[in-house]
Amino acid sequence: MRELREEAGLIARNIEKLGQFYTSPGVMNEVMHLYRATNLIVTEREPEEGMTVVRMKLGEVVDKIRKGEILDAKTICGIFWVIWGVPHKEAY
Repeated sequence: MRELREEAGLIARNIEKLGQFYTSPGVMNEVMHLYRATNLIVTEREPEEGMTVVRMKLGEVVDKIRKGEILDAKTICGIFWVIWGVPHKEAY
């Protein structure tokens, strides 16, 4: 996935689709698709992306979600699916 390499400087040997969801149901029909990338290789990232990449253990991410330090809905949804599994995965 090009964005993973450009934005985070990572190449994934394995990519698994976790699921999809509507970002703003009732307002628009935009669908967000979430993937889990594993067996990562570190490479150079695009310098103009203007973001900081921070590596954390899963438990640290969950702790930040519980403390309200991570508020991004797609991140919370993805972490939830990684930990507890994806309902109705066969539909994807």
